Amino acid sequence: MVDYINRGATGYVGGCHCGAVRFRFVGPDRLDVLECNCSVCSMTGYLHVTVPHAAFELLTPIDALSDYRFGTRAAAHLFCKVCGIKSFYQPRSHPDCWSVNLRCIVGGGDHVGQLERFDGRHWEQAAAQLKISVPKSDMRSSKLIDGVTWDGKDPAGYADGFKVKAGAAA
Repeated sequence: MVDYINRGATGYVGGCHCGAVRFRFVGPDRLDVLECNCSVCSMTGYLHVTVPHAAFELLTPIDALSDYRFGTRAAAHLFCKVCGIKSFYQPRSHPDCWSVNLRCIVGGGDHVGQLERFDGRHWEQAAAQLKISVPKSDMRSSKLIDGVTWDGKDPAGYADGFKVKAGAAA
């Protein structure tokens, strides 16, 4: 996996602990995973499965999510408002992808292809080693997806970033 983005046609489902946040996505048979040692990931045990926005579908209402940002404020850490689990989020390293927590995918551990370490404590240097291009404009803004911003106060404004299941409240 040169760019650390999982592409494929195998279906996966997952979500948070209480079920208020549920999603599905498609990826390869074996998922490539990044293990980051930044302050948030090392404390929570988050294991990154990076998937293109177009391959991800949120199955539950987006207003179940809460946003947390720190440092450059470029990454949108999304937590379930009920149970507090971060099952996926918008990483600053891959502005056109979601990072899904392997631990929140049904049977996630059974689907691991390779595990790579990412030195999030030295993010700028580690990101430079990724085989992707991270536009400077996306690294320090609240921009989540082209044309969509979210200030954390209006989750409905975030809906354009998701394919929302018919009937799910936005």
